[in-house]
Amino acid sequence: MAAPKTRGGFGGCPDGRPGARLRRLGPSMAFPPDSEEAAGCPGRPEPLVGPKSNTGAKLAFPRAGKVDSILEWRPCQGRRSLLGRVSMKRSPVTTARCDGNRGCIADVATLARQIPLFPVDRRFDLAELALVRSACRRRIGWAAIFLKAYGMVVRQTPALRSWFLPGLRPRLATTTDNVATLAVNRLEENRERLCWARLDRPEERTVVEIQQFIDDCSRRPLAEMFKRQLELEMLPGWLRRAVLRWNLRSASAKRAARLGTFSVSTLAGFGADNRFHPTLCTSSLCYGPLEPDGRCLVTLIADHRVVDGGLVARSLITLERVLRQDLLQELRQLAAPADHGPSAAAA
Repeated sequence: MAAPKTRGGFGGCPDGRPGARLRRLGPSMAFPPDSEEAAGCPGRPEPLVGPKSNTGAKLAFPRAGKVDSILEWRPCQGRRSLLGRVSMKRSPVTTARCDGNRGCIADVATLARQIPLFPVDRRFDLAELALVRSACRRRIGWAAIFLKAYGMVVRQTPALRSWFLPGLRPRLATTTDNVATLAVNRLEENRERLCWARLDRPEERTVVEIQQFIDDCSRRPLAEMFKRQLELEMLPGWLRRAVLRWNLRSASAKRAARLGTFSVSTLAGFGADNRFHPTLCTSSLCYGPLEPDGRCLVTLIADHRVVDGGLVARSLITLERVLRQDLLQELRQLAAPADHGPSAAAA
């Protein structure tokens, strides 16, 4: 019975032409070194037949006086497979139970997958705003600026204050409240924690007040700033998911205070973009780092069940106008030199 032929790789020519025939050597297979096919492959070293065993003959191919690899042929139900003996050092695998914070983040991300979210991008020209911001007497972060500006846009757009209610007769619920949800990354006991801060009516606050709120969320104790989230993290997983799901589909007046009307999440402080992230709100704003020419990539993520791409694009246009007019004027007042009055000048 004729032995099978091999192509390429082991037993074949380097250019993929048919290789040498195989002939049976007891229980093993080996290449005949004197075959015409083997002689026709230029540069292929002569195979050496190693000591035989019950599993097959070992074949060693020397190169530059050294043995590169040791391979063996084993019969496998009518065909022969080439198995390489690779020495792998297996490292131990450790497992740890998820804490309440990580479990809560996983639950939010799982629920967010049920929402048909889509992103819309727009590049803002914020060169003048960045120049005035750098001249302010007090440090004002971009998060505070975007938080107030987008709060003003949401106040003007009722659709961005609405959410979808599934069921046999789907409905849209709209609230007059405007609550911002801000993602805050904290380091507690050498572990990172993701927290969600709630700020009521950010459009009615000054950027100084918003910046103070953000600083408090980053520095003050967790039990003081994120009490409700800590209570949610202490619940069993099945109960926590039930609470989140109920709030997501609820028409209660407290829904905005529990989940927020819109959210803001950014990694611009790390020089990175997060143009798509899970959210339970109808819309979520994120922005990237400021480029040298003063431009900034801003992304608005929205629920397609509530709003369409055209409204989201127009909202971004409105947001840029609010930043370059309303917020620019407010920052100019902070950058202006303080007027101490005639009594201070006389002193």
